[in-house]
Parts: sequence; C-alpha cells; structure tokens
Amino acid sequence: EPGQYSPDGELGTGGCESKDTVTVNVSSQLNVAVPTPAPICAGSSTTLSVPDAGPGATYAWSPATGLSATNTRSVTATPAATTTYTVTVTTPGGCTGTATTTVAVQTPVALVPQALIDPTTIGLVTFSTAPATAPGLQSLLWDFGDGQTSTDTAPTHTYAAPGTYTARLTSIYDQGCSADTTTTFLILPYEPSNIPNIITPNGDGFNDDFYPQRDSRRPASANLEIYNRWGRKVYEEKG
Repeated sequence: EPGQYSPDGELGTGGCESKDTVTVNVSSQLNVAVPTPAPICAGSSTTLSVPDAGPGATYAWSPATGLSATNTRSVTATPAATTTYTVTVTTPGGCTGTATTTVAVQTPVALVPQALIDPTTIGLVTFSTAPATAPGLQSLLWDFGDGQTSTDTAPTHTYAAPGTYTARLTSIYDQGCSADTTTTFLILPYEPSNIPNIITPNGDGFNDDFYPQRDSRRPASANLEIYNRWGRKVYEEKG
C-alpha cells in the first residue's frame, strides 16, 4: 500500500546491541511532467520529453499521429493541427505515471493578392489584399515579378515593359509563420488612339463616316470636336 514506513532494526552480537531506523517511501504512481512547448508553424516540429525514470523504464506516447516514435523518452512532434499528446511511464517495479501536453499549430491565413491595373497610366498597378488583414499578421512582402519588392500594405508599382507578370505575396505571422499566394496579370503595350484626321461626308463612299478608335485602357469619356478646312467648328460632342 502506498505510504511512508519507518521500520526499526536491532542487531546484537556478544552482548552489544545496535539500533537504527530507515524511512522507506512506497508510491504506486510516478510524478511525470511534460513541459508545454511553444506554438509551432504548420509543417514545423518540436521536441517532447519527460525526465529519465531510470534503467528499464518504458515510455508510451499517444496518439502516434505526427510523432517520430512512440516508445522513447524524447520524441519529435510534427502534427498537422493542434494535438494533445499523452505519455505513460512505467518502471520495472510496476510504478506508472501519466502526463499530457498540447502542441499548438498555427496555420497562417493566406491573404489573396489583388492587382488593379490603372487605365490611365501605362504599366501602373495598385496592389491590395483580401481580406485586408488577419489575426496575428505582422508584415507583408510583395514580389512584383520583375525583380522589385515592397513591404507596404497596399503598394503601387509601375512596370517598365509589357508582358505577363506573376506577383507573389508573403504574409508573415506570429512565430515567424508565413503563407505565400500569387496573382498573374497582363500589362499591355501602349497603343495610341487611332483618330482619322479627315472626313468627307459627301456620299461618294470615301471617308463618309467617322469612326475614332481609342486605346481600351484610356478613360471611357472623351470630348469630340470637328472643324472644317477653314477652321470653323462644325460638330461637338462631350461624353
């Protein structure tokens, strides 16, 4: 039965007598503790361990999910999500002890990058994220795909050449956890508006109609004025 015992012992030889007392602690359960590890990022690892219970002691960890082993004093835990682990320690004398610990896994929110191409300035793009922020977010790193970067929350960037670009957004959270997302878009070359400089609406089938064509990236509104060869305004439209 568990408890503390103090048996007395006597020893007599040749008429001499000696007496001593020794205290024996009997316990049916070991005191086992596992330190709580710091939170980890998804895909990272942490070490779980218990004190050495002496020669011949056995260790049993559960669940086995994410563990490097289940029968050693120290194990490496790489859970995909927050997990509570239990370890049972047993000595050769039959004493046992159990402890639990939780490995908290932080899964960062992957913010979605958005690119708004300016219709009035060739190559100008304004970037933003959806959502605008997330719990635990510390900083952002933008890679514009042309060798340039920014740490602004909503940066603007002008591309020097037309082409297809992929911008990468790295969202950095507590504990150094991060998530990468990308967005791909097309920067078109400059195309000047094609506006005829002459019209002869006389019904002869040549230059009877006026069809100005504009760059689709320019503003939708425009003012139109038509003058005759003597400089007199003959038509005007605003819109």
